[in-house]
Parts: sequence; structure tokens; C-alpha cells
Amino acid sequence: MGNAKAEMLQPSLLALIAWCLVYGVLAADTPISLRVPELAGADRDEIVTSGIPLSKGTLTDKSHCRLLDADGNEVPFVGTVLARWPDQSVKWLLLDFRAAVAARQTGRFTLECRARSTVTITGPQISVSEGDRFIDVTTGPLRFRVSRKRYTFLDGVWLDGDGDGDFSPTESVVISGEGDSRLEVETTPPGPPQEENWLRDAAGGPRQDYDAVVTEARVELANRLRAVVLSVPAPATGRRRAHKPSLGRRWSAKLWCPRRIFSTTSS
Repeated sequence: MGNAKAEMLQPSLLALIAWCLVYGVLAADTPISLRVPELAGADRDEIVTSGIPLSKGTLTDKSHCRLLDADGNEVPFVGTVLARWPDQSVKWLLLDFRAAVAARQTGRFTLECRARSTVTITGPQISVSEGDRFIDVTTGPLRFRVSRKRYTFLDGVWLDGDGDGDFSPTESVVISGEGDSRLEVETTPPGPPQEENWLRDAAGGPRQDYDAVVTEARVELANRLRAVVLSVPAPATGRRRAHKPSLGRRWSAKLWCPRRIFSTTSS
């Protein structure tokens, strides 16, 4: 009876194994669709960043995939592995690529695994230079400098107006080493009807203000299409105040710098 049961289970077991193998192949070979909607009503030609979750075993090497546009043309991209499964296959893949999307339209792209890309990124690429005092980032026509000592947000900015790739003193937009920054501390919440307007003087009196210094400045990410620079300011002790206030949480400025484009976010 036991042998009969074993013989009856064997075909089912083989079918299950076959199904798992086929499912694994299908999961790895199934294209992943990406949508890039334009919601602001303006034509866009920018660097897009997207995190892609992948099932276990789908992708073992980030170079073993390619990105296609809606017409089936290959799109150059930079892939960064953010996490791996226990078997070392890719769990999260970060994609940076260029997307041109018309106003109110949606760009459509497809990521194919187990297929090597045959195109490369051309043209100006992000350049990052780190020193003891400054971090310099060149996005193409724009170069800016972040100080590691004094918090001036952008310590210097140059615009390559003639396109010769040389940032001369006459192309300076913000003079390096000039200016200063202060932190104003507002401890009273704005309240209704402007709960998010922390620029409003809710307390009705002068705010505490402090010279700002940089406690941390570092490059979080740098590849051929994008760089991210983190700058963390804090109140300085010394001339203006004898102690640092309690800000409740760390404030930081994160500069998101795509090739040829410049934008910032704060948190």
C-alpha cells in the first residue's frame, strides 16, 4: 500500500517541480512595465529615477537587463543594486535613465531581464570632486560647490555660458566664499488656517537666530546621470550664542543633481 501511494504521488511531485521551474523561468523572463506620467502640464526631458523590486532569482547581475521605450528602442540607463536576496540575486534595482515625455502624457518603458543592453550613455556626464573643504558637482553646463564647513547652501555656482566646458571667473553666478547663513528657530506651531506655514511668526515675537555651520556634508550617490549631495547644518556656538538650541529633529538639505538639470529638496 505504501509503495502504491509513493507511485501515485510521484507524478504529482514531478508536475509540481516542473511547474515551479516553468514559473521561475516565466517570472525571470516577464518584462516589467514602467510608467512615467507628466502631471504638471509641461514638456519634460529629464533624468528619471525608479526603484524596481525583483523576485528571488530573477536577476543575478545588473548588467543582464535592458530598458526599452514604447517603440522598442533601447534606452541607456544606470543600474544600482540596493539590496540582494540570500542567494545574492538582485532584490531591489535602482534605475536612472533619461525620459522625454510630452505635457499631460505618459511615457512607457519596459525592463527586460536576462538580456544585455547594447547601448551606452553618451554626452556630458555628472562629475563629482570631493575635498577637505568643498564638494564640487558639474552637471554639464552648471557647476556648483557645497562647503563642508560653512553652511551657505550653495557656496559657489558657475554657468558655462559659452559651452566651452571651462568655468571661468566671469561665468560665476554665486561668488564662492561670500555670504553666510543663519538658522532661525520657531518653537511655536503656526496653527490654523496655515498649519504648514512655518515662515509665519506664530509666537508674535523675535525668533532665536544662530550662525549655521555644517555638521555633515557627503555624497550619497554619484553615477553618470545623477548625483545626490547631503548637507546637514546646525546652530554654531560662540559669538552669537553660548549654547545650541534643541531643534527637536535633524534638519538637512539634499541636493538632487541630474545631468543638465538642477533641483533641490529639503527635509
